[in-house]
Amino acid sequence: MNSKIRYTRPAHHASCFGGTAMNQENTTANSVLKTLQEIKGLNETSHAFERTIADFVTANTFSEIEPILDKFTTNDDPHIGFIAFCALCEGHRRVKNYKKQEEILKNLHKQHDPQNHPFITHLELLYYIDNFDYRHYDDYITILQKAQSHANSEDFTQNAGAHHLFADLVAIVFEYAFSHNRPAPSNTWLQYGIDAVNRAISKSNGYAKYYCTKARLLAFEKKYEDSAMLIKEAINLEDSSKKDYTIRVNEYLNHLQMIRVKQSQDQVEKLDSLVNEIQQELQRSTVKSIEFVGLFAGIVSFTIGSISLLGDSTFA
Repeated sequence: MNSKIRYTRPAHHASCFGGTAMNQENTTANSVLKTLQEIKGLNETSHAFERTIADFVTANTFSEIEPILDKFTTNDDPHIGFIAFCALCEGHRRVKNYKKQEEILKNLHKQHDPQNHPFITHLELLYYIDNFDYRHYDDYITILQKAQSHANSEDFTQNAGAHHLFADLVAIVFEYAFSHNRPAPSNTWLQYGIDAVNRAISKSNGYAKYYCTKARLLAFEKKYEDSAMLIKEAINLEDSSKKDYTIRVNEYLNHLQMIRVKQSQDQVEKLDSLVNEIQQELQRSTVKSIEFVGLFAGIVSFTIGSISLLGDSTFA
């Protein structure tokens, strides 16, 4: 089977006699099932598996397919059920219903063994992408290590999405530390992240988001102009025909604004450092001037005193 699956949004057909809601629902359910069966032919550790599920969810109105996917989670074919769970996770993630996404992940764990389905770890790491906050920052090293091991595992080492996922998490951790005045992670993690996103780009050249992630990471190496160019590249690579095109471009522009803010802050810090150096130099110069004046005054006093003593001695 080709790794790229063609599908269309489930159509709502009406019969020549007017049709019924039941017929419409059956048509939609059959269309969804057909797509799930086609996805079943893909290796779940491949990037094509993840991208096909994401494209399927994006191409449809999620509120329409959600109840159908929910029913398919208990399908007689457990693999169809697993894929339905994956699609539900992706759908709730895209509509930013993170509480429901977390609930789906818990149910997925109950019904499917992660040992048999390594993509479950991928879904768990995607959850951190959208929900990383103060609860996770203190444990960021464990999360990054898990993502790095996932990307380098035998199952996912050829998967561009897994390498990007790790790089994305590295960027998120650094950005969280920057915006919340928390201690910055080791630059070793930054280099790991850059290496990972470069691997993702080499394995899936032309995927826009990867260039944005690389731009975010390079900003923490203070390569601001390179970052800006990569953001522009990401915007140019986005497919304007996709439903989420505007959302994606706005996301890239928000990252560009964040990069510019960081660049401005670095310039202010450099200026503050220069001002401090000048002030310290002035202070040292002032001290030296005061010491010189004190020495000069001492010499004058000694001279006057000597003259006075000499005078007393002469008239004695």
